[in-house]
Parts: sequence; structure tokens; C-alpha cells
Amino acid sequence: MKKIIILVLVIVSFNFVNAQIEENPINLLAKRTAENKMLGVRFLKDFIFIKNNIYQKKTKSDLDKSIALFDENLNNMVMFLPKDKDVEKNYLKLQNFWNTYRLLITDFKKENIKKVVYKSLQFYKLLDKFNNSLLENHPSYDKYKKKIKKINKITNSNNEMSALSINYVLSRGMKLNKLANEFGFDIGDIQKKLKKFFKAKKLPEDLKEIKIDLDETVKNVEAFLNRDSYQPKLIYSYSKSFSNKSFQLINNITKN
Repeated sequence: MKKIIILVLVIVSFNFVNAQIEENPINLLAKRTAENKMLGVRFLKDFIFIKNNIYQKKTKSDLDKSIALFDENLNNMVMFLPKDKDVEKNYLKLQNFWNTYRLLITDFKKENIKKVVYKSLQFYKLLDKFNNSLLENHPSYDKYKKKIKKINKITNSNNEMSALSINYVLSRGMKLNKLANEFGFDIGDIQKKLKKFFKAKKLPEDLKEIKIDLDETVKNVEAFLNRDSYQPKLIYSYSKSFSNKSFQLINNITKN
């Protein structure tokens, strides 16, 4: 029954014309695609933290909220898909994969980490492909392109910080060094991306506080990584703080 409802929604949405796409302006689409891109990596991070008994109750709550937000964003976007075969195909692939993936990341007892890691990599590629095709086929894409590039810098920085925390727990906490190599990271690269984003000499007031918080988090993580002791709760806190500020920053950028 659920599959029939989804199919009906897709068929209806594919008949929308570009004028109707404007009911869901590109700034809102950019916000939703950016959020889902960040959630795409957060799912795996939360799963690994739960499997490693790191703040299990909090992390399960985070995961539930992330799944609900991803669903909300995806359901909203499907109602305004452009009439483009590639977008349609990418959406259907993503939706079908998501229907099984969401069960995978919430089955903490049965699913092994290796399987979830590789399925997560597949999921992220599908998600990225859909997001790009959706935005690029919006009639206002060219006018909003520069802002989308800025948004991508923040989402990429956020996802590198998530990859850092995934790598940290896999390699130090679970001794899965080979698997951790799938999520290489460079703290210096995160710093460079943030500097590029915040290169304007005069920042709007609503960005100054976020910039200070993000810079401080990166400095703390850099110092933290040099310690010999394994402290997963700290990396959880740093990663969550960075993610929350990234979501706030995306929201501020896409207000108009």
C-alpha cells in the first residue's frame, strides 16, 4: 500500500510545470538538499556511535530526529520535481534505496558495521546525484549558483567533521582501521573551507557568532586529536556542536 501511495505521488509530481516549481523556490530547495546531504553522513555517524555505546539514548534520539527531517525534506521536494527524466530517475533510485536503508540504520542488534558503512557510501552517492540534478534543473538555478557554491562549502565541511568522528571511533574505539580508511579526513582542509566561506571582511551580524563557534570547535578538535587517550564522548560533543552550527548557518544563508 505504501509503495502505491509513493508511486501516485511521483506520477502526480512529474506532471508539474516549471511555473509550479516556483512555488518551492530554489532557496528552500537549496536548504532542504543541504540538510539532507548533511543528514546522509550523520545517519552513519549515529549508527556507529550507538553500536559503540556512546551516549546511546541521546544518539538514538538524534537519529530518530534526523530520519524524520530527511523524510520531511524528501516528501516536500518530490511534490515539485521538474519534468526531467534524469531527475525522475535519480529520485526513484534514491527513494527505493532509502526505504531499505532507513531500516538498516535502525537495526542495531542484527546489522554489522561493515555492511552499514558500504551501504551508507552507496546511499550518499545516490543522494548527492539527486540533489545536484534537482537544483541544476530548477529555472532559477543560474541566478542562485554562487550561493549554492557557498552552501556546498559548509555542507562539505560539516560532512568532513562527521567523517572525522566516524574515523575516530572506527579506528580507535573499534580497531577497524581498514574500514576507517573509507572516511579519511584532514582537519586542515576543514579549516581552509571555513576560511574560504568567511573570507568577507565585514560579516553580517548573524554570521559572526557562528563563525567564532565553528572556528573554536575546529581548534578544540585539532588539539583533541593529538591526545593519546580515547575519549569518544568528547568527539561526539564536538561533532554535534559543529553540525548544529552548520545547520544554523545554512538556514541563515537560504533565508532569501
